[in-house]
Amino acid sequence: MRAKSRSLEEIMIETQRTYDEDPRGWGISLGMGKDGYGNIFISGPKGLWQIKVDSIYKPKPIGVGARVGAVDEFKKLISKKIPSYGFRPINEDQMSRLREGMSRHRPLDEIVGEILSAKPSPLGKLRGPGIVQGPIIHSNFHGYISSKQKELDSKLKRNLDKLLFREGIGGMHY
Repeated sequence: MRAKSRSLEEIMIETQRTYDEDPRGWGISLGMGKDGYGNIFISGPKGLWQIKVDSIYKPKPIGVGARVGAVDEFKKLISKKIPSYGFRPINEDQMSRLREGMSRHRPLDEIVGEILSAKPSPLGKLRGPGIVQGPIIHSNFHGYISSKQKELDSKLKRNLDKLLFREGIGGMHY
């Protein structure tokens, strides 16, 4: 089965819906590919998505992606020591300790560890004065987890090139 390329918006809607069904066991990794485009990998209990974007540094990137197999292979690349990605509520005391630590330039390891040790929650169930999102892993891994993923990466690059050209901002990656 060939992975169908989809818009960034479609994938974000699907991953958010899937996350809300089960917020445990997620991971997000991003980095720059050898082709100059950004790569975002989102893994969850039900799948893995690769998204190729024009930039990982702008708030609304343009991108295309596809659902990928090989979730287990991808998860081998992420350290088990890293807490799973998710949205976690933070209470007033934690907010206060974060503000104080930042204003006094103190290490935040203890409070951040405390927050990340909490189980991620579905977005609709979050309450409280604040929400922490993450962690998001920044990686400079330039390999492929399989030959099929290498083919998909090339396909996504071609599709993103076409999309950027249609949007009037392409041509620089040809």
